[in-house]
Amino acid sequence: MGWIGQKDHLGGRFDGPMDAVDGAMPRGTVMVEYRHVVTDRPLNLLRFMVRDPKPAALTVRVDPCGALRLLVRCGAADAAFVIDLPQLLPGEPVVVRYGWDTRENTGVLAVTLAERDIHKVMALDAVVPLSLGAARQMMMQTAPMMTAEVTYVAISDVLEPVGPMPGLDATSRVMTPSGPRLLGQLAAGDIVIAADGAPAQVRWAGQTTLPALGVYRPVVLRAPYYGVHQDMALNGNQTVHLRGSEVEYLFAETEVAVVVRDLEDDRSAVRDMEAPLVRYVHVMIDRPVALLIEGIRVPGLDPTPVLCDPVLAAHSLLSTLPRELVPRDAAVQRTSLHAFETQTLRRMRVA
Repeated sequence: MGWIGQKDHLGGRFDGPMDAVDGAMPRGTVMVEYRHVVTDRPLNLLRFMVRDPKPAALTVRVDPCGALRLLVRCGAADAAFVIDLPQLLPGEPVVVRYGWDTRENTGVLAVTLAERDIHKVMALDAVVPLSLGAARQMMMQTAPMMTAEVTYVAISDVLEPVGPMPGLDATSRVMTPSGPRLLGQLAAGDIVIAADGAPAQVRWAGQTTLPALGVYRPVVLRAPYYGVHQDMALNGNQTVHLRGSEVEYLFAETEVAVVVRDLEDDRSAVRDMEAPLVRYVHVMIDRPVALLIEGIRVPGLDPTPVLCDPVLAAHSLLSTLPRELVPRDAAVQRTSLHAFETQTLRRMRVA
């Protein structure tokens, strides 16, 4: 089914069976996003506990030493896990995922710094699940259970991938030899027309659904700004390439790379505050060139950083990617703009 529950400081929703009580989820994922704060004492970001109808608990704690602790209980079973956090910046969003598969008795604990594309993953060889009843209670209870630093908590009834997430709108179109096609319909072996005007073969296509909250809330690029043909929703962490006289004037480059979240201005690029879930896709083609999606250039997927980390690769969306399909040539690196540079360019383009 996927993401069955979400909760933030405005309330919660649960889309699983409302009569769920004792049935433990054989597979599942809990995702918590919070903003890092510097503190000299342990901080319980999330603290959920119930006794009826079956004991259940979930605690997420950050220690001053830089460790994140997760404690989970289901009935008589309990477990505690510790993962060292990367070096964090004040106010930086941190995404924590705990996933389990009781049939294999394996799982994963992962920390993602989405804005810097940093991922730390720990494979687990013994896990404790949550029950559907506990998931419903967690999402729907009104008693405070998370601190102000927490952006949201979400629960899925499947073992979700960790690591870099796709960032392209599944309903956006890319040109093919037979005409435009939706990105969400592409599969390995399909032919698309790349941004250089030449055909390219899709070697891998992947997609995932995420809660439309926090760092994964989509940013909608509105047509006709930035040459976009129709409105398209992108992951705020997605990179796009921009060209034009303003780019050449400001940066002495024909093309630069910008992060979509830095384009947000409530006019040409706005946050989508409506949908509870969003489906993102990405594709890898056989050449290291950009794709032209709805008129905007988007770099093709480079799986190399993920594949270099065996633990991350095994639990990521790329876990089934055959290594022999990865293009050997590296893409030409574009100058990446800082946020303040993107904002200067944005003001010139939108004015």
